[in-house]
Amino acid sequence: MKTVCLIALIALSLFAVTRRTGAECEPSVTNPEKFPCPRFVIIGPTGAGKSSLANVLIGRDKEFQNPDESEKCFTVGAFAENSKDGVTQETCHETGSWLGRGGQQVTVVDTPGFGVELEEEEETIAGLVNFLKNELKFVHAFVLSFKETDKRITAEFRLMVRLLSGIFGDQFFDNAIIEATHWSYDKVARAKRTLHNESTWTAHINSVFQGMASREMGSVFIDTYYDVGNTSREREEFEKNSNALLEFAMEKDPFPCKDIKQIKHEWRKAMEDLENITAVNQELNERIDRIEERNSNGVGIEPSAKTSSMSNIIVTVILTVLAFVFGVLGSYWYKSFFDKVDVEEDSEDLDECKLQTVQDQQ
Repeated sequence: MKTVCLIALIALSLFAVTRRTGAECEPSVTNPEKFPCPRFVIIGPTGAGKSSLANVLIGRDKEFQNPDESEKCFTVGAFAENSKDGVTQETCHETGSWLGRGGQQVTVVDTPGFGVELEEEEETIAGLVNFLKNELKFVHAFVLSFKETDKRITAEFRLMVRLLSGIFGDQFFDNAIIEATHWSYDKVARAKRTLHNESTWTAHINSVFQGMASREMGSVFIDTYYDVGNTSREREEFEKNSNALLEFAMEKDPFPCKDIKQIKHEWRKAMEDLENITAVNQELNERIDRIEERNSNGVGIEPSAKTSSMSNIIVTVILTVLAFVFGVLGSYWYKSFFDKVDVEEDSEDLDECKLQTVQDQQ
């Protein structure tokens, strides 16, 4: 009986240690009960597949839809009933075991996407900063999610990069990792991928952060739809990349969010500057189009422009002639005046010589 009790006690102790280790946070982390460690914050443009990734990381279906109609947290946007429904509208979190396999406990934070209307962007920023600073407080991994097709760098993309750098500071990049969504490893997708691979794509994304990031970031390629084709290669890549993400987070010291700052006004200013530049560029393009249209129709320069140009030419010619005439007259006067002075001085010198000669003869 004692042996059975001892075995049971040991088993319970091991279970407790395993559970505690699974959710154990660093001593500096003050809220481990509510938010198990490591903690992942998924950030990226609208439509990048953040919610699908967040769901898969805690073992949910990639097409999960929140049953609470008043809350769309972690709901996949592709199945929305309208343009906004289904897209994550606020920063929210869920906890669970890694990949839903009952082991390592983690916290995953889903965030609204960047790249919508300015007012919504400001709400996104305010909600994100408030949650990280006042609730989560510590982050192990910022997962910057981009689709494989995000190879063209837009102005909105660059503004998002500047925003992240401004909010979190340089240390942010020490805890940041790039995640490529929709990166399939099935045979057809790999055959189509001839102009880029994992290394070149990662280098391209890192180039966007050049001048802002304190280091080049690593990357993972977690395809949340790996089980559709369900080939051995797709399963292997999913396991390899998801494990790499977990190891990255567990090796990092937690990023403290207490010092992050709200930069809503800078964001608004940047967006307004972008709108002004766009408007000016559009106006210039319209002017160029009008000029090209007139030229193609044989109209050429407008009569008023021609008259103005001709008048300017005539005035320029007259002024040039007058300048030449005055220059010649001035030179003639200058020469005449100083020649006269020279003659007078020579005459005076001659008279003095004659007088001296007469005086010597006397």
